[in-house]
Amino acid sequence: MVAANQLLIGSLFFVGAAQFVLAMIIAEARYPGYSIANNAISDLGVGRTARLFNASVMVFGAAIVCGALIGTGLFGPVPTLFIVLAGAGAVGVGIFPETTGRRHLRCALVAFLFGGLSAIAAVFFLSLLTY
Repeated sequence: MVAANQLLIGSLFFVGAAQFVLAMIIAEARYPGYSIANNAISDLGVGRTARLFNASVMVFGAAIVCGALIGTGLFGPVPTLFIVLAGAGAVGVGIFPETTGRRHLRCALVAFLFGGLSAIAAVFFLSLLTY
């Protein structure tokens, strides 16, 4: 059962991330004058690319939340909480695009802060397994 859960979790994380990267590339190509050097990624969430980009961010966040909840027993409570909050923040970024001001900033802060903390927690817990 554990191996099946690991496969499902990995698939959710992979598909969520892959569809996001593909949608972002398509949105960048369709955004008039978009430059990865001069524009923020959140700029893709407004204008003619908004529906594609925001839906993709929400799918990505939902896949992360679902994978984390399925993997509660595998990750432990703290990493699970961090991963769920990161995914929820991503969903919030899709719901509240850059034009919504503070709501967008709060969701982005949650996504980035807890995404970073979950990466730190993962490295910490994986280092415990190797000793």
